[in-house]
Amino acid sequence: MSIREEANVLTDILRSQRIQARIVGGFTAPAFYVYSLEIDHAEKLNRIQATLDTIQSTLYTWRARRGLVDANDPDQRVVVRFSPQPPVLEVSRPKPDRLSLSAMPLGNLQPFEALAGVAFLTKRGQPVIWRVTDPGQPHALIAGMSGSGKSNLLLSLLLSLCHNTDPANLSLFIVDGGNSSLMLTRRLYHVADITGDAEGASRLVHHVADLVHHRKAHGDVNPAHRVVIVVDELANLLMVMSKPQAQTLHQHLATIAAEGRKFGVHLVAATQKPLAEVTGSLTKSNFAVRFVGAVAGWQDAQTASDLPGTGAERLAGRGDFIVRAGMNVRRFQVPFVDTEIGTMRAINRRWPAAADADLHAAVMPQRTGAPVPEFPTTAVTPVQEDAPRTGAPVQLPLPRSRPPTPQEAAALRSLYAEHGSKNKTLAAAYGTKSPLLLSWLDQALAMN
Repeated sequence: MSIREEANVLTDILRSQRIQARIVGGFTAPAFYVYSLEIDHAEKLNRIQATLDTIQSTLYTWRARRGLVDANDPDQRVVVRFSPQPPVLEVSRPKPDRLSLSAMPLGNLQPFEALAGVAFLTKRGQPVIWRVTDPGQPHALIAGMSGSGKSNLLLSLLLSLCHNTDPANLSLFIVDGGNSSLMLTRRLYHVADITGDAEGASRLVHHVADLVHHRKAHGDVNPAHRVVIVVDELANLLMVMSKPQAQTLHQHLATIAAEGRKFGVHLVAATQKPLAEVTGSLTKSNFAVRFVGAVAGWQDAQTASDLPGTGAERLAGRGDFIVRAGMNVRRFQVPFVDTEIGTMRAINRRWPAAADADLHAAVMPQRTGAPVPEFPTTAVTPVQEDAPRTGAPVQLPLPRSRPPTPQEAAALRSLYAEHGSKNKTLAAAYGTKSPLLLSWLDQALAMN
């Protein structure tokens, strides 16, 4: 199929709807075709917007008759979005090409710059960059339902940010409420703390809010060492929390969002369902940057972007996003991210001096006066060869925010010898089980 041929079909559809507009050019982007519109000065733009469903169904029928789409493949639906500035129709491609983060020129990024993707206002494309140090965009909100590409966007932002930013100047605190591929980032030198459950989320967010208060009390404005806290699947976390816990979490996040900018602390919050009760007052004024993927309808699109008429409800998913910065709205494509361990190792190799450095000492929560959460104190005596008898006993449950220490690894091996089951060992050591905890147990057992 030629783009010229489909442009003629689109012009005929517009004419059949008595819309005074025609296609006058276009180009192919990786995920969609961009058709430039010439619109009569008397034509109302909302009439074009109201015709999009008709354009979609008619164009789908035309593609199906020509064998360009498979009626049994829901991913080959036609999605059409109208953008008024400049006036274009964006039509999803039957078989989109994949962008890859590994092919992106990450070396062109400056420190504290994160690559979200590529916008195709022209055929060549322009990078969409979140500049953490820009006082006008200190925090970012990411919204998109399952399949929108939200996890890829988070990984692209974090990996590109770490690629050109010295871990001596950047600490990441990550709350992965969805137990997704974000857990792989724990291998990065830049990651100071990571957790995947509600209890750990409460602790970690509290600590980062305490860091904001600590820097504020000491007048530490715009410090060289910056902190980025990522909270993924915020709605999932709130669902499993009690009402007081959820309110407290919101209060801490509101503190970070409202005051973190001045003290080098930045927030990235991601959610599938951008309900007001989920994001609370955070979205009203503090998220200057909004990344919005495929959502269920125009209400979700407006709530997530805090702006009507963005057309986010007409995105095709799989990395198809809009970015709102101020009043500027652009559509862009998120690159596919290879989450193999080798990707993390390649980033770490860029910072060899970080291997033996105490990178996060200045921002670790316990250094700021935050209270340490209380846990049950069941003791396990580690095996003799891994910890002297004079050492303090390991306290259970073990922390789920970091890998076990050598002494804790010895305790894990002792528990495994007692229970003979990895699941029972995890239940005894952590009170729960997860792929991350299982990987830590495997590493502990391999030390034996």
